[in-house]
Amino acid sequence: MPQPPCSVRDLAGLCIALAREAAEFIRRGHAARGTTSLDVVDKGGNDPQTALDRGAEAIIVQGLRARYPALAIVGEETGAVVAALANEAAVVAAASRWDLTACWPEDEDVELDRLCVFVDPLDGTREMLKGNLDSVTVLIGVCVDNRPRLGVIAAPFTSDDDVFGAVGVGAFRVASDGALRPLLQSHAPTRAGELPASVVVSNSRSETGAVSDCVARMRAAVPSLQVQRAGGCGRKLMVVASRAADLYVFPCAGTCLWDTCAGEAILRAAGGLVLDRRGREIDYARAPEAGFENRDGIVASHDARLVHWVLDGGFVAGL
Repeated sequence: MPQPPCSVRDLAGLCIALAREAAEFIRRGHAARGTTSLDVVDKGGNDPQTALDRGAEAIIVQGLRARYPALAIVGEETGAVVAALANEAAVVAAASRWDLTACWPEDEDVELDRLCVFVDPLDGTREMLKGNLDSVTVLIGVCVDNRPRLGVIAAPFTSDDDVFGAVGVGAFRVASDGALRPLLQSHAPTRAGELPASVVVSNSRSETGAVSDCVARMRAAVPSLQVQRAGGCGRKLMVVASRAADLYVFPCAGTCLWDTCAGEAILRAAGGLVLDRRGREIDYARAPEAGFENRDGIVASHDARLVHWVLDGGFVAGL
């Protein structure tokens, strides 16, 4: 049976509600269990999964399915969702949707087969297990026609630090009281010809390898470049989108589509750009058998000119 078109604005409101519900589940679960009794399993390649990952994804997927049964969803922990439903998440049949009409007056209806939702229910699991709670985020990104259109990043362990963005609408912080305000900027937009002042890189991969080589090349060109370190792809994209750093470089494999979709949508909504190290847009249309890893990494900035400065300057060449 044909499915009725989906209101993109209503879907965005539902994603905000579900991301915040999942973040609350993670926060309460961690407070109750700590980091030593989270039923950790290794998915392989030093990629841990906890009861909080599984339960948070159950909340999000169940909430989306209740409203949109035919919606395509790609989740990092999808194989564990069914088992998690009974034991690890208090899942509601349908989450409330946030009213976004004030910031999004012109809605758009889209056929469900043009939509795909990418979910990372707990980005930064390794960081959480180390006690670095500020790195943990919940990521929900929505593609329309295989391009990121809207994204939500919720931070379970930091106050007033959730972010929502939709291309053509704008990027916003979501306050604890539910108010939306434009995403704050820590400094003025980059001027033509201005060089980057700061770059944010991975906690775990910034000392050696492609990330380290790239940063060394950039610092040779810009000795004053400040290097920030953070865990979790979602956290680093949030840092760049809010202009707390100019660039995020990860010019190698190690992230997946569910890591980048939400943050890319928010960055694009704020006028930024995400490309891979070969200068191509990230391919969200790839078939599942091709895998979901971003094998050619990502280069992201709130200013498209700085992405091209990295790529055209040869800072990622050969890495």
